[in-house]
Amino acid sequence: KLKDKIQSGVVAVIGGGDGNYPLIVSVTKNLSKTYKAGDLVKEISSQMGGKGGGRPDFAQGSVKDLSKMNDAFSSVLEKLSQ
Repeated sequence: KLKDKIQSGVVAVIGGGDGNYPLIVSVTKNLSKTYKAGDLVKEISSQMGGKGGGRPDFAQGSVKDLSKMNDAFSSVLEKLSQ
């Protein structure tokens, strides 16, 4: 629903959990050739002690260490802005 509300962009969401936290990333179609959701999930999850992957427009994974969330999202935002 979040992706449907924006015309162009990337949506990343980390959910609640008990020890493992679900992560989803969705990329609008106009950006999915440049920014791959699967690569973004791998980047975020690897920095947060998890794993994941998926398609260019939608990917999911799981993370363990929420204390590294700001650093993980900051590094991905830096890559997206280049």
